[in-house]
Order: sequence, then structure tokens, then C-alpha cells
Amino acid sequence: MNNITMVWLGIMAVIGIVMVVMKMKSNAKDEA
Repeated sequence: MNNITMVWLGIMAVIGIVMVVMKMKSNAKDEA
């Protein structure tokens, strides 16, 4: 359970970071 939970949280965190990075890049392109 602990291992599965840690892996799930890790995947969710990575997806969240990727989404934020993509939004930042798109915003920077729009501003430029």
C-alpha cells in the first residue's frame, strides 16, 4: 500500500509540474 501510494503521489506530482511548466512556456510565448 505504502509503495503504491508513494508511486501514485509521485506520478501525480510529475503531471502537475509538467502542466505548470507547459502553462508557463505558453504564457511566455504569448507575451513575447
